[in-house]
Amino acid sequence: SFHSLIVGIALGLSDDLALFFAMIAHQFFEGLALGFRIARAQIERSTTILGLDILFSSAAPFGIVIGLIVFFAFGETKAFTIIEGVSNSLSTGILIYVGLVHMLTEEIEHSRVMESKAKQLYIWTGVFLGSAVMCIIAIWA
Repeated sequence: SFHSLIVGIALGLSDDLALFFAMIAHQFFEGLALGFRIARAQIERSTTILGLDILFSSAAPFGIVIGLIVFFAFGETKAFTIIEGVSNSLSTGILIYVGLVHMLTEEIEHSRVMESKAKQLYIWTGVFLGSAVMCIIAIWA
């Protein structure tokens, strides 16, 4: 995925251990979400599923390689700092966009959720609790 590639570039540009562990956790849950989406789509061709798996699992490592190439090409220069900032901004922006516009919207518009106020409350509680936990974790990042 494009997002995984950009996250990989951000990681390759950084020497932050906290970002490394955050990316591992993020990629794990993103992989689970992708697996659920593939299962829900009921794709019958195993080659299509394999292709999606290979694309997802190779995007972040490929991005890390790109980030490391840029890191060694520019070193600790002002241009590198700008590239790192833009990469982190793109990574964060894409995450927010995909999460809110695509994934959350699809879940909320699902017919079973639209019919039940309790399910809507459950989804929004999860969104706000997840956001709160991420804000608390950010204190130590």
